Amino acid sequence: MKLSILIVLIVTVLMIFTSCLPAQTMTATATITQDNEALSQQLSQLQTDYDNLLAKYQAATGGTQTTTSAAATNLADLQAKYDSLQTAYNNLTKNSGQTGLHDPSWTDLKEFIKSDDIDTVTYNLNTFACSGYAIILRDRARKLGIRTAYVQVAFPGSAGHALDAFQTTDKGLIYIDCTEADKVAYVKVGQPYGTIQIDAVQEKYIDCTGAPGDFWQPLKYIETANPFSYDYYLDYQKRWDFSNQSVDAYNQAVDQFNSGNGQLTQAQMMAWQDNLNALGKELGNTAYESPGTTGNIEIYWGDNP
Repeated sequence: MKLSILIVLIVTVLMIFTSCLPAQTMTATATITQDNEALSQQLSQLQTDYDNLLAKYQAATGGTQTTTSAAATNLADLQAKYDSLQTAYNNLTKNSGQTGLHDPSWTDLKEFIKSDDIDTVTYNLNTFACSGYAIILRDRARKLGIRTAYVQVAFPGSAGHALDAFQTTDKGLIYIDCTEADKVAYVKVGQPYGTIQIDAVQEKYIDCTGAPGDFWQPLKYIETANPFSYDYYLDYQKRWDFSNQSVDAYNQAVDQFNSGNGQLTQAQMMAWQDNLNALGKELGNTAYESPGTTGNIEIYWGDNP
């Protein structure tokens, strides 16, 4: 084989080596999602392929790298490029178990939770309890590169509960409880453990501070900076109470309207019904009862427990 062809071949293969690596391998902030074993195998294959090409190059040049000054220079450049490639690769893989995980945004987290099906598994205290949901969701998230924590919550005087936590990039720490449903959890020591259906967590929601009997009037809205705070959960409970009270008031108004003693017009009654439907959709189809008062909270970002 001619020397020039071999040099071109080696350059081409090195370009292939580079293309096999993640696109971010030359940046200090790059992340890697492969596990350590896969990364080690890839680097080993790079070394083997390079050694084979180098052996062919030396055989074609009579065992010397100095047949010509140009050939020697080209080979030195190739070696330098390979050494640089290997160094960068080693730096990235050194802590791949940590750098391969990232914190999600709330939008990305919500999309992941809703697409995962662990919540469809039937709860069984003896064979598949809350810890099963939490561990499987954690492991699935990590396989996708999402940093996740396993959380244990103690309820004084009763059994505890297991869930997951995510440190989002835009909304801070968010607890997720996927035991038989996708829910955001609200955890505060000394307060009732609370959950809200994930789609019912809203940054802008219907104002329920007025009188339940006046809910036929045009809707007003409230915006919150943090729908994951415990105060938001308390407000959500009040909105459920308001909804129930307004439904009762509406039913009484319907009876009065049908008897001819109603104080509202038909248009106002219809507006009231539309508002109740909008509020019901916003609150979700389930109000979950608290399993107890939150005691100790333990968050595990590593592999244990």
